[in-house]
Amino acid sequence: MRTLSALVPGVVEGLIRDVTLVAHASEPVLEQIADDAGCAVFFTLQSPLQAALAQAREPLVLLLVAGAVPDHGLAEEIAELMEDGLEGRAGVILRERAKGFVTRLFPTMSAPVGLMARRDVLVDLAANDASLNRIVKGLRPARTLDLRARRVL
Repeated sequence: MRTLSALVPGVVEGLIRDVTLVAHASEPVLEQIADDAGCAVFFTLQSPLQAALAQAREPLVLLLVAGAVPDHGLAEEIAELMEDGLEGRAGVILRERAKGFVTRLFPTMSAPVGLMARRDVLVDLAANDASLNRIVKGLRPARTLDLRARRVL
């Protein structure tokens, strides 16, 4: 639920238009969360990532790992990216907040917990049941969002 609440400012500003929760099996808790948040929920036996991309209606997709809560300011940073345009960029990464000395020193070593990229590119990369980490490696986004996310799960 916290992940969804972090998206509310983006929805209010019209930057995020469509939110879908994807899971392997039907869970009443997820159905309740989706109902409370006003978003769709989709259950599938195939790869949740492939299913989510198949359900996406917008050409630009923001993927977030369950339990990743972006820091305050996600909507503002997305708005800046939209103004600058993503043309020529493979996408942008949202990384986990630094947990130790090494990731504070080298922030790009923090695990990716989100990705914003064109849907058609992501569909191709997710075709082989790839994880978010594999997609990030295949996409090789040139930019990491300035803000970070914390994991709550």
